[in-house]
Amino acid sequence: MNIPNFNELMEKARAVQEKMSEAKEATRSITVTGKAPVTAKPLVEVTMDGAYHLTTVNIDDSLWQEQDKEMIQDLIASAVNNAADNLKQASKDKMADVAKELDLPPGFDNFIK
Repeated sequence: MNIPNFNELMEKARAVQEKMSEAKEATRSITVTGKAPVTAKPLVEVTMDGAYHLTTVNIDDSLWQEQDKEMIQDLIASAVNNAADNLKQASKDKMADVAKELDLPPGFDNFIK
């Protein structure tokens, strides 16, 4: 029976912790966009940083001409939600890359958030 060396296990655990911490820090520097509608020419486009803070909101001039407050509010909410979904996926992808780099089992990154 091959019993792993405790010191080796602890070293591996420290390496995993360090890499995951670096990955979390890297996700804070991610910038994503959200669009509504999600098309090549959205009416509302927002930019969100890795801390889920909006950094820009761009509203197409045509919306101001229509003066439909409810539609503008709905489009802004939709764009923000789209950006949050995009950031969540980008963060998940980053953690999965780190887990793969560390040769961790698939899905292990879900336990470290």
